[in-house]
Amino acid sequence: MAATIPFIPSIAEGAPGGRLWSMTSGETRVSSAVVPALEVPTARQVAEAMLHGAVDAHTAPGCPRGCLLVQSALAAGPDSEPVRRDLAERREAGVGALRARFEKAQAEGDLPLTADPETLARYVNTVGQGLAVQAAGGASREDMHRVADQALSTWPSS
Repeated sequence: MAATIPFIPSIAEGAPGGRLWSMTSGETRVSSAVVPALEVPTARQVAEAMLHGAVDAHTAPGCPRGCLLVQSALAAGPDSEPVRRDLAERREAGVGALRARFEKAQAEGDLPLTADPETLARYVNTVGQGLAVQAAGGASREDMHRVADQALSTWPSS
């Protein structure tokens, strides 16, 4: 079983009878893809795995489209402030995991010194969240993979 890292794209999995699994179930499912993505050899491959993995997770057949962490935050009202804060903390933990991986890549010479690991982590996270919103709105998997490729075209080079 993969470690639970609350990160994009933490979606609720579809269950028989139209029920939804808990947030933890979705996190575990996605974390099984996130953890290996953080361990690939290069920072760019991490970003590729995260964004293309987000598209695949957000559009998985038989599952609700989008991301529970993103969609729930958009729909939260004043009475849901504790939930909104919890979701924000989970998303921020994901940024932290990516930032740490990009800092490691920079220390190893994989990212140029001019690259900002914090900004790159937020960029990948933001694009991933946008993909979640697009998936929930019905965007095609193919279109979203093209968006991921476009975002990756801005990756810093040595």
